[in-house]
Amino acid sequence: MPPRLASKLMALPLPADDRGSPWRGSLLLQGADDGAEFDATAELLSYFVRFAATGAFGAGSIAIDVRRRRGRLQAEVAASGLHPGTWRVLVQMLAHCRQMEPYDDFALQALDQASGWHADRRLLLQPYPTLMAPPAGVELALDEDALTGDSLDLRLTSARKLGSAEVKAFGERVKDWGSLAYTGGFTAVDQAIDEPLLDQPSTSRAGPQAIDVVVSQLAAPAEAWCSLVNLGLAMASRLGLVRIEAA
Repeated sequence: MPPRLASKLMALPLPADDRGSPWRGSLLLQGADDGAEFDATAELLSYFVRFAATGAFGAGSIAIDVRRRRGRLQAEVAASGLHPGTWRVLVQMLAHCRQMEPYDDFALQALDQASGWHADRRLLLQPYPTLMAPPAGVELALDEDALTGDSLDLRLTSARKLGSAEVKAFGERVKDWGSLAYTGGFTAVDQAIDEPLLDQPSTSRAGPQAIDVVVSQLAAPAEAWCSLVNLGLAMASRLGLVRIEAA
């Protein structure tokens, strides 16, 4: 990444979406040439929004309306009450998208006076969302080393038989997480990503009442794994989960 662009990203302040009304802003990526289409970047933004909507990053909400034309991607952003680290994941993911779809400029701007900034808090220095407390009735069985490697096997067990549609829907959200993680959502902007999206997590049924998730070859901080476990915790009620364990 060019030093000028890296410096611009590092200087971004944190949007003030915690002041009682939605933060409304504009996101712009200017292509390296007029032919840039940003197909992959637009798709990754949709994955980000879907994953955030599960509650795996914690409370809050974000909507991103993407428009693409003549070598640029522009999006309207509306956010409220996000964990500050959610913004960091978003911007880091977009920074690394440059490897797949090059761009020369990045801008994140407020659209109205009510949408301010935390001027003393740099967006890319915010802590990531951490592991959530399990809801009542759900046992979380993770040893102290489970979230420190480059692979993770999880088993999620329900109190009832899981339908095929439920397993498929959960698997789609796991894929969303994988897309964010493997494209650099949890990787600093000054670190390179080797072959984005080469690997993806797999999800499979493990008997009538359980789901297995297998992730490999992912160099990421523990918080990346926490967000995957949080996905299970956030969806525990609708899946009837009683246990999440590292297999």
